[in-house]
Amino acid sequence: MQRQTINESSRDSSELQRRDVQAELFADSEVAPGSWQAAGPLIDHIISNYHRPSVHLLSKLRRCICDAVECAGAKPCDQLRALKACHGELQLDLAHQMMKEEIRLFPRLRRYEGGRCDSIEQNGSLEIAALVRAARADHRKTLDLLTQIGEIVPGSDGQERGPVAEIRTMFARIDKQVRRRIHLQDEVLFPLIERYSRPPRA
Repeated sequence: MQRQTINESSRDSSELQRRDVQAELFADSEVAPGSWQAAGPLIDHIISNYHRPSVHLLSKLRRCICDAVECAGAKPCDQLRALKACHGELQLDLAHQMMKEEIRLFPRLRRYEGGRCDSIEQNGSLEIAALVRAARADHRKTLDLLTQIGEIVPGSDGQERGPVAEIRTMFARIDKQVRRRIHLQDEVLFPLIERYSRPPRA
């Protein structure tokens, strides 16, 4: 019987609905979810609940892979070698992506203040649009990489302990966490930004 892969057994990013996120963020706030003022709390939420934990989870996954390689001895299987290489690529990809967002994109969005200026040159709409397009492209690359890794990591084969099982569990956590973060940005934050950063009609 063919074993089920991580990608086949755990894909729930599409289940995260916009209204659920808004309810979580703004239940005790006077800020309207669809207003420009919602961008700041949402950015804070993404950084504290997704950017920071991603670093920790990736470090734990690396330890799991190293333990599995050590248990395999002098000749680890092709699957483990591929996982180690893909983990390194994912770690670099996410580190670069989050750095660009925290250094360039998010501060620029905070300064924008809802398009109070009267022209494209003043309110920075063109720059914001370019940064959002670049972020969306980065996200597509990350999702492709997660899918690639998910095809390498085996799904449940009846063994719930051991290094491979730990890799499977840890990657499932990372996969879910990163996909939820990308959904938050692509489906909640960026549409809000795009709505408020459109240039005024002539």
